[in-house]
Amino acid sequence: MKTPFEVITDHTIQTLSLDTENVYYTGIHSDNKELGGAYLTAEKDAIDNFINHSNVSDDLDFSLYKNKKCYIMPGNSVTGQRLAEFLKEYDITITNDSSKADLFIFNKRKDNIYDPILNKNCSFYDTETYFWYIEHDLKKILKYNLESYMRENDISDSSMHSKQTYRWNSIIGGTALNILASGKPIVYEECIRKKIKTFVLDDESVESFSAMLDTRRDEDLAIVAKIIPTIDVMTNQDKVFKFILDNKYTLCGYFNRDKDVQFWLKDIHAHKFYNSNASYLIRKFHNENILTKEGFKYLEKIARGRIEIHNKEIYSFSVKIKDEYKKYLLK
Repeated sequence: MKTPFEVITDHTIQTLSLDTENVYYTGIHSDNKELGGAYLTAEKDAIDNFINHSNVSDDLDFSLYKNKKCYIMPGNSVTGQRLAEFLKEYDITITNDSSKADLFIFNKRKDNIYDPILNKNCSFYDTETYFWYIEHDLKKILKYNLESYMRENDISDSSMHSKQTYRWNSIIGGTALNILASGKPIVYEECIRKKIKTFVLDDESVESFSAMLDTRRDEDLAIVAKIIPTIDVMTNQDKVFKFILDNKYTLCGYFNRDKDVQFWLKDIHAHKFYNSNASYLIRKFHNENILTKEGFKYLEKIARGRIEIHNKEIYSFSVKIKDEYKKYLLK
């Protein structure tokens, strides 16, 4: 089974100039290094420094790696099946052994709790067995969590917290460190998303997909689930927004276990799509620089229709779009 906590090699320690005192392992005893290692550091930009000195790219010519092997880091938001289909087009196979790989795929989103590069606050409890523990929801990725360790060793809360506790800003899995130190090419999965063929929505496809979602039949949902992650959100954006608004509850309620669909929905903030939220969506997409003229006009019409003006009997009002949004009205 692939794990982000591979044993950190001496080559990695030397290449990345790691402080050996900050290298820990995810086992009960420090001698159980086969359970995997991680690097704990108070440096907030530690991982960025490692990346800057490694062969990491936002793009890659995959045609240069025909008949080569690729290792996909645990924690990617794109499913293995979709990545495999993409790599197959270039005659690249996937390997579960990172030491045999010729190139690697990483998830650029370091705030993802399942990412091998973990940027979350954590505590290291200085116990006699060198056990380390990650707080809150990150516990689930460890071999053991604090509660089971305390229960198995009959340790009370008071005695555990009386131990010295250190604060860290970053936990970086050993697998990621070994790959960063290897000098082999690393590409972010976002690059692959851009290369995967996209589907452009039109009025006919919106109507067709909406009808299929309305049936709630497994076979229809499965077909739409294959299409959703490939929908181009920057082309015919008004159609994209209409598709989400018309099918919001089905989209957000029926595909919880589909990784690719969930990523697409999260990326477009589908859970925020309500008519009452139109002005919020305009601001958000504008600030993220992903709003198009078609998308603005579609949402602005909804937002304008929800403007509430009181005392119309006495006063007259006029509504004007702010200067920063006028560019979306230009032909």
